[in-house]
Amino acid sequence: MKTYLIRYECIEDQKHGMGKVKANSWGMAVDKAEIIINNIQNHFENNKTFKLIEAVPIDAITDWED
Repeated sequence: MKTYLIRYECIEDQKHGMGKVKANSWGMAVDKAEIIINNIQNHFENNKTFKLIEAVPIDAITDWED
């Protein structure tokens, strides 16, 4: 099981949020991310719309040094 970094955006104000999910595949990570985003969207009473921007395996992210 891998940990995936997810990034999402609020359509109305272009604010971004991040989180992480654990999944066996990228497709499962996207499915879990969509559930999380729907829960966040349902939390707001003013009906803001959120969309998934990306889901990236955390082990694929590296620090780049100059």
